[in-house]
Amino acid sequence: MSTESTTRTRTMAETTEGSGTGKLERWVAGIICVWLVIHPWIIGGRFWWSEAINALVGLVALVVALRLPENRRTLWRFPVFWLGLLFCGYILCQALNPWGYTVQREPGVIMYDVYTLPHISWLPSGLRTNYFQTGTWRTFVYWLAPWLLVSAWWAGVHRRRTCRLLALVAFLNGIAMAVVIIFERFRPPEKILWFYTLHFGDSLVSGTGSFVDHNKAAAFLYLSMGAGLAVACRLQARAREHARDNGLT
Repeated sequence: MSTESTTRTRTMAETTEGSGTGKLERWVAGIICVWLVIHPWIIGGRFWWSEAINALVGLVALVVALRLPENRRTLWRFPVFWLGLLFCGYILCQALNPWGYTVQREPGVIMYDVYTLPHISWLPSGLRTNYFQTGTWRTFVYWLAPWLLVSAWWAGVHRRRTCRLLALVAFLNGIAMAVVIIFERFRPPEKILWFYTLHFGDSLVSGTGSFVDHNKAAAFLYLSMGAGLAVACRLQARAREHARDNGLT
């Protein structure tokens, strides 16, 4: 009787733990899905508020993923986490230890004078500029978001089905943005996504969706294509394993 009770208790504990793990994984996957969906649509992550939203969503996902001890142990063994931590720390040190700053000569003219600042020479140092000029702080926030998301994904997402779902979300989001870009190509817009005007004069590049140039749009679309190919290859392999065709492939 005692043995049966112990076995039943252990089974119930394992079931509860598995249920809690699955529920936490769904939360982490849901937050990552939110990031995958909103990231390209908030003006391509160009302005500080859009990049701050990306970093905040990544931080929330990582905090949720680390609620379980086993997820924390998984993250501590992830080399990319430590490499990303060192990289972001390097950029943060540059932002906190600037060697100089820039002053614009005339409004509307892309010419700046550089003035030096006292700094610690043996530490990494950067240039203090405004946020729009891709300053060191912007670089820090820009790299912080993907590092947080990748860490949260590695620590909190364990099932292949969930990974396949995330890849499918990225792929479908890329298709949606590609459709917008195609329509923009037929009718070059004066505004991004037909409602937001950038004050860059002739430097606005049309036909790039919510992104302001081809490089940023291409990076997102290549990532989406890679996610779609990964899902297709996985479905094709599963179809061959079961010796039957899969309609999703």
